[in-house]
Amino acid sequence: MKKSLIILLTGCAVVSPAFADLGSDISAVAAAESSGQQAEARAAAKARAAAQAAAKARAAAQAEIRRKQEAIEQREYDNQIADKKRDQSYEDELRQLEIEERKLELARKKARVNRENDFIEQELKRESAKTDVIQSGADSARNLSSGSKTLMEKEGEAKVKKESGFFK
Repeated sequence: MKKSLIILLTGCAVVSPAFADLGSDISAVAAAESSGQQAEARAAAKARAAAQAAAKARAAAQAEIRRKQEAIEQREYDNQIADKKRDQSYEDELRQLEIEERKLELARKKARVNRENDFIEQELKRESAKTDVIQSGADSARNLSSGSKTLMEKEGEAKVKKESGFFK
């Protein structure tokens, strides 16, 4: 053990100057490593900042795309609503026209019925006039017949008187 202690101490004495250089080398390495770590930390911070900026830019781009898509969808929805309103307005006008046409048709039918009543009255008057003409003709024929009968009777009576008279 004594031997190992002596060897160790001797080795330390011999190595001490080498260790001094080694210590400064280690310090230099540690300083370099520390500055490398700081550079890495700065680079990592830069990378994180760049990643965050890229993520923000992507999020902003996605938000812009979403906003544009929503605007397109809103425009399409507004167009659909406008088309629907236009179609409903057109259908309302068609229904109104149909109602007016039905009213006009009903008025036309009423007018036709009224005219038909007038035509029926005219036909009845015409038939009545025909009946009157026929009746007049019958009365005239009866009067002629009655006049002829009276004439014949008078002629017959006159002949009978003439034949039965004193002058024969």
